[in-house]
Amino acid sequence: MVQEIFTALYENGYIFAKKQMGAISPSTGRTLPDRFIEGTCPICGYHNARGDQCDECGNQLDPADLINPKSKINGETPNFVETEHFFLDLPKVAPQLGAWLDSREDWRPNVLKFSHNLLKEIRERAITRDLDWGVPIPLDGWRDAPMKRIYVWFDAVIGYLSAAVEWAARSGDPEAWRAFWNDPEALSYYFMGKDNIVFHSVIWPGILLGANGQGRPAAPSARRSASCAFPPRWSAPSS
Repeated sequence: MVQEIFTALYENGYIFAKKQMGAISPSTGRTLPDRFIEGTCPICGYHNARGDQCDECGNQLDPADLINPKSKINGETPNFVETEHFFLDLPKVAPQLGAWLDSREDWRPNVLKFSHNLLKEIRERAITRDLDWGVPIPLDGWRDAPMKRIYVWFDAVIGYLSAAVEWAARSGDPEAWRAFWNDPEALSYYFMGKDNIVFHSVIWPGILLGANGQGRPAAPSARRSASCAFPPRWSAPSS
């Protein structure tokens, strides 16, 4: 399911490859994923910002953005080297996400304000890492790469859908999941902390919009649709 949605996003023009600076442990030579790095946020000055976002101001970050970055494993300063990854082009779905957020009637006001503020500065976000574990990248020249995988935050939110698909397959009716996911009257409730709002109010809806070609695609003639329709009343009340 992760590979299917990745492919739909790629063919619709919402995923692209780009080089960036990746963090390497000087003592082991291994990649340090962004959550294994902490430092000072360059935007708000919070001292325990993570390598992918600042939980104080909510802004998206890259490990190389941090001031005085340190490994959470042993406290050493990482080395940064150029590497290539695939990025989710969230700015392409920002207008559609904004309109969808405006239609939310059952969310707390602070969640809506927080989400709209994220859209103002939304950036492309890397969805692969230099790792030897995880879902392989389903593209020629990448699927057999020993140290390139789809990263956990991307497939984690897809888990809501893939779990339903897996349940349907085990129930004996592989199409049973559609009755819930495509029902405009169905509601999903999620209770979470502030640091997870971005994944559920921006990234997951953005993935669904892009997979169904409902954002601003690069080439309309190349659009394809993933196997699920975007749930028009998908709901995620947050604390």
